Amino acid sequence: MSVDSIDFFIHDGRLPPRLVKAYGDELLETVLRREGVGLDHAIHLFASNAADEVDEAGEEPEPLPAGLTVADGGIKRHSHVHCQRCRRVQVSVNYQSRTAQRMFWPNAQIRRIRRWAQKSFGLIGPAAGDFVLQPCGSDIDAGLQQGLAEFIRDDTCSVCFDFSKELTPQG
Repeated sequence: MSVDSIDFFIHDGRLPPRLVKAYGDELLETVLRREGVGLDHAIHLFASNAADEVDEAGEEPEPLPAGLTVADGGIKRHSHVHCQRCRRVQVSVNYQSRTAQRMFWPNAQIRRIRRWAQKSFGLIGPAAGDFVLQPCGSDIDAGLQQGLAEFIRDDTCSVCFDFSKELTPQG
């Protein structure tokens, strides 16, 4: 076993993301099983690094193939490994009386979805930054750093958001 360990986050939809330690030459599936992640043929693994920024063309990452080591999966310090049944997620965003829809991958950050929604509804300039995404029927703002997978419920592979102007206290 190599001496260099790698700390990375696991997102499996059951618990909040958690930091785990592994070695680069360990099989990723072995690490995930050791951490209690239930893997089966329907689970897709996606890896992302905090510094990665996907271009606006929206190149979709492929799920990691089975049998990769942690290092071969491109997993680095503080990477995120998402374990999801959904390979793609249908996102619907409601704004005023309109709805925009698009497919995203489960590890897409809310920041990216908000940028897409701003463009879809023609919200430009500084005022566009005043809008937040809230899960439909909720008054809780989705954090820009959060991953889309955190909002998937019941293996539906779809998420609904309302695009609302952020309420700021006046004082």
